[in-house]
Amino acid sequence: MKKNSDYSATVEQVEKMLLKIENPDTPVPEVEKLIAQARAKLQEARDWLRAEKDKL
Repeated sequence: MKKNSDYSATVEQVEKMLLKIENPDTPVPEVEKLIAQARAKLQEARDWLRAEKDKL
């Protein structure tokens, strides 16, 4: 993740994943997959934010 726009896009993607996760019609295997993907994206975003903070 290198730019603020990437961060915003990541947040948008995670929000869409959450909508699917919270939908009771979403099959459990898909929910598990989405949770893993969301966690990975959130960790990437945290790492990027820490790196930007350290630059200040």
